[in-house]
Amino acid sequence: MKTRSEFMGRARIAALVAAALCVAMAPSSSFAEAKSATLSATGYSGTETLTGFPALVKLSATDDAYGFSYSDCVNGKDDLWFEDADGNLIPHDVDTWNETGDSYVWVRIPSLSTGAKIVMHWGATRTAEQTCTTADTWAGYVGVWHMNETGTTAEPDKTANSLPATPKITSGTANINTADGKLGKGRTNVQNARLEVASSYKYKITTASQFTVSGWFKWNGSGKHPRFLTGNASTGTRNCWEVYINTDSKTLNVLGSSSERSYSSPATTANTWVYLTVIFDNTNVTPYFNGVSGGAQSIGAAQHKNAFSIGAIGTTASRSFVGVFDEVRMYDGVVSADRAAADYATMNTPTAFLSLASDDTPVTAEWTGAAGNGDVANAANWNCYNGDGNKIDNALPTIATAVTVSGDSLNIQAPAGTSLECRSFTLGSATLARDCDLTGVDVVVAADATIDLKGYALFVKGLSGGGTITSTADANAAYATLDFIQADNNAGKQYIITDYTPRYSDTFVTRVNFQEVGTQCIYCARGNGVLSGSYTCVIYGAKLRFDHVATQGSLLSAPPANVDCTFAVNGKTGVCKMNGNHINTMATSDDDTATAASVLSFFILNNSASGIALDNYYKQANFKMYFFRIYDVNGALVRDYVPAKNGSGVAGLWDRVNNAFWPSVGAEAFIAGNETARGEVVFCGTGTWSGVTIAPAVTVVKDCGGTLTRSGELQPGMSGDGTPS
Repeated sequence: MKTRSEFMGRARIAALVAAALCVAMAPSSSFAEAKSATLSATGYSGTETLTGFPALVKLSATDDAYGFSYSDCVNGKDDLWFEDADGNLIPHDVDTWNETGDSYVWVRIPSLSTGAKIVMHWGATRTAEQTCTTADTWAGYVGVWHMNETGTTAEPDKTANSLPATPKITSGTANINTADGKLGKGRTNVQNARLEVASSYKYKITTASQFTVSGWFKWNGSGKHPRFLTGNASTGTRNCWEVYINTDSKTLNVLGSSSERSYSSPATTANTWVYLTVIFDNTNVTPYFNGVSGGAQSIGAAQHKNAFSIGAIGTTASRSFVGVFDEVRMYDGVVSADRAAADYATMNTPTAFLSLASDDTPVTAEWTGAAGNGDVANAANWNCYNGDGNKIDNALPTIATAVTVSGDSLNIQAPAGTSLECRSFTLGSATLARDCDLTGVDVVVAADATIDLKGYALFVKGLSGGGTITSTADANAAYATLDFIQADNNAGKQYIITDYTPRYSDTFVTRVNFQEVGTQCIYCARGNGVLSGSYTCVIYGAKLRFDHVATQGSLLSAPPANVDCTFAVNGKTGVCKMNGNHINTMATSDDDTATAASVLSFFILNNSASGIALDNYYKQANFKMYFFRIYDVNGALVRDYVPAKNGSGVAGLWDRVNNAFWPSVGAEAFIAGNETARGEVVFCGTGTWSGVTIAPAVTVVKDCGGTLTRSGELQPGMSGDGTPS
């Protein structure tokens, strides 16, 4: 049976996002409770794949396009984060957070193509050790100013360059107030005023005459030749760069050094929002109006003569732009036509540019994995359907809502490092074909459904619904499982010798019940009775002792008679537990490949024929064994011995991993327990159990506990409502 440690792929560990310069470690404990939505870039129509593109996510208090709700975010904007399609954390910048209205969040998509997906999570704080910052969202930009401040307050630059845009006015007090912008707030400019960015901005441009400026502008129609964006110091200076409206010709003009080019543009229409993008590439200028190119024209190389001014010429604040501006940026380099169009599209219609990926988001799923092929990360093991009931090819059920799992057999098993990214699974009637791992998942059993464990185990976080869980014998099984097998103090004539040679780093987990407290051996891989290479657990007189490698263990208090005891012995760490409690630490070896001196035996100290005649008091085993499992250093189950009997009615241990049967090789047969299809429901974590009837044939395990152990004793079968105990 797999253990919890094998299925803790929930936390995505050390995911490196190179394009976004962002590293995230394990999320907070509340991560599993977060809600999520997959967003698809359906509004991007370019043919170029854009690297590191900041897309806008608009959230709303009413009729939110993504199913988002502010009420889920106890910690406000701190309860929001984003991942790419591979689950890597990506940076974002909260432009505006308004829990009674609209919020605007910029998310850096590592690789943007049509239909590219990102995942938005909210409702839990991701307390990650991370180097992912707001500035990472704007890598490649000289400056980004959202225009959310008012009055004399400088507009902060959201890039790592920290170039604030400071209000300036030629007389009086600089007071550039807040207004309704294109995206939430904007700033309104008046005569003789401007926002000024220090002249040091030019040192952040890799090639001085190759850069891109952009922003939203709404001119009120007043003033002569209003300047939108300039790198000029004063009126009359021509060896600079400027973007302005020529009110005589009713054109938008671009100045580069001593040359100037004119364009027909919607920017000349009063009281109309226009998104301008102006690209200087050293020899040409190309303006874009609302994402549409105005055409390239030759122009002199742009020169930076003074501070970068928004809304007027340099230090004189003459030729003022009177109106509102929003979301002004300067990019280090030349952007492509596809990027200029995408910048406009994501801001103009953000919920169309990033839409909810409903058409290809699986909301129900049918498990189709065959026996022996239980990889949940393999899309071939799932038939997924969208909200309209249409089948989605090559999809995985990785969404926040419930996934309905049906099929003739359940063979869901998450290998190490794999995530089940659904908050809950709803199971229809099904049978288990092997241990079914849904660790970390709240499982709902449909009201009319019956889950037949067939002697296997179902790992869950929580269990609810109105169905039934039972466990019946598998008619196709090679062997009939038993409650236990027992040796009865018959002078070493009931014992098993397997073909498995343990490694020092193996972990053993077994459940036994001593019928009397006397000298006897539970398991041994010791070789002719010597300590060298030993791996044993014995009762010596009235004391319990674990031997490992070449060290004789400490004498511990033996468990009382007629009490079920679960032992877990970790060869790598040396930790020994009984019923989940630490009782001893053995000597260990750093060699993960070293093996014991002999193959493993049960109910007897030594596996050689000569050993049977030696130290007979070690051979007089009198206990019941319920199971014996062996895990390797990576946590993989390598042997799963369960009591069973073969077709001839002979009792022994059946290794379900290798489908091998091991009867007694002594003179006497084992005492056989009752035939049973004993299944287990194992609760891992803090989930509760309610509404599901669990038949008496099913054992309930309270908690799968830590690595390779289960804390708490196995409990008898229960039915009705209640919390596992």
